[in-house]
Amino acid sequence: MFSTLAFCKTVESLHLHVRQGHYLLLVGEKTVFSLETLPSNISCCGAIFPRIIFETRSFDEGIVVARLEETTSWSILEAMCDTNGIAIKEESRAVLALIDGLSYDIECFLETIFDVLPEKTNIVGAGAGKLTLVQEPVIFDTHRFYENAALLFQSPHPMSLGVKHGWEAIVSPLMATKTNAHCLEKINFQDAFEVYKNAVEADSSKRFNTMNFFDIAKAYPFGIVRYNKDFIVRDPIFTDGKSITLVGSIDANSVIALLKGDKNKLIDAAKEATRIASKTACKEARSCFVVDCISRFLFLEDTFCEELEAIASCKHPSLPLWGVLSLGEIANANDEGIEFYNKTCVVCTI
Repeated sequence: MFSTLAFCKTVESLHLHVRQGHYLLLVGEKTVFSLETLPSNISCCGAIFPRIIFETRSFDEGIVVARLEETTSWSILEAMCDTNGIAIKEESRAVLALIDGLSYDIECFLETIFDVLPEKTNIVGAGAGKLTLVQEPVIFDTHRFYENAALLFQSPHPMSLGVKHGWEAIVSPLMATKTNAHCLEKINFQDAFEVYKNAVEADSSKRFNTMNFFDIAKAYPFGIVRYNKDFIVRDPIFTDGKSITLVGSIDANSVIALLKGDKNKLIDAAKEATRIASKTACKEARSCFVVDCISRFLFLEDTFCEELEAIASCKHPSLPLWGVLSLGEIANANDEGIEFYNKTCVVCTI
């Protein structure tokens, strides 16, 4: 899908890493970036993320530059709700989707992708955005920035995927008795925040009346319970004192669990995702691409570098490591449908 990779600190130094052709640019959110300063001899598209990954480090400032192979095509969907604009070629075996991670149209977008995705095609994707968690234009091409948009890359070469998160249940089962899009309003017919607050404070010394909500919530996500499958994790990001806003939705009447993180188990999960992806890597693979949730970085703090080092230790040594820290992760691994994950590590050979 991508033939060469490079990292540059500033947009002004891009010309050192590109020649005429088509490029994907992954931009860290603190990068001083404008389309007017891009080299004039290239066609490019890309997205802004809280952090980007190159080798075993992550950066909030800088650009990962990936040159598209001649067999790779790309398109931009200016509105994710425009389901007629999604076209997947029958010969495509790998799809990379970079989407607005704060859009309310993600589920609709993924349902449409599922309907048109060829049976033997894998998809990996990442939610773009910034740590402000305020929706703004973060998808771009050579001409302009787009809000509520998606980029799609397609390749005839297959990819392999591994998906793991490492979070474990401490309170289960619970029932999401009232939801509204990304808002969890009631748990067990009670205000969601009250149930959440009581459970978290019973498990820890942290108190919501003395700490920022997200500083506590990053260690206590929700999990959607699935029969004979792992949880789909949902990341709590805001509360109004009654309901809780999530990255991603939970259907009403879903069975859910309160989860808790252990740093070693999260790192082990990333290693396992890499092992799974590496087992079925195809000979055409040029790199190891990682979509890792930004809230894993915020939870692991100084030990996040150990997660990247763990991934690097399990991948094939000939494959360079790159990727993003995202607002939501997309994959259809493990013979499952396309899912939108939170707080999860997705690894693919691409």
